[in-house]
Amino acid sequence: MKKLGSEVKYCILCKEVHEVDIVESIDCVEYKGEEIMFNAIYEYCRKSHRYMENSDMVRKNRISKEKALDRKHQLELPRDKG
Repeated sequence: MKKLGSEVKYCILCKEVHEVDIVESIDCVEYKGEEIMFNAIYEYCRKSHRYMENSDMVRKNRISKEKALDRKHQLELPRDKG
C-alpha cells in the first residue's frame, strides 16, 4: 500500500473528523471469470483500519480493472512467427 495523500474530513467509517489517507494498492480480483491484478485507489481510515471508495474512486478503479483485463488478453494473444 502506497500513501498518495490525506485530508482532514468526516470519516463515514468511524463517524469522526480526522485525517483520512488516500492510498493505492494492488488488488487481485476475479473479474469476468478471470483473475486479474490492478492498481486501485481507496480512502483508508487508520482508526478503524478499513478502506472505502468514493464514487470517483469506484469509477477509476473500474477503469483500471478493465484496462488490466485488456492487457492480460493482449499478453495471451499468440505471436505471429512470420
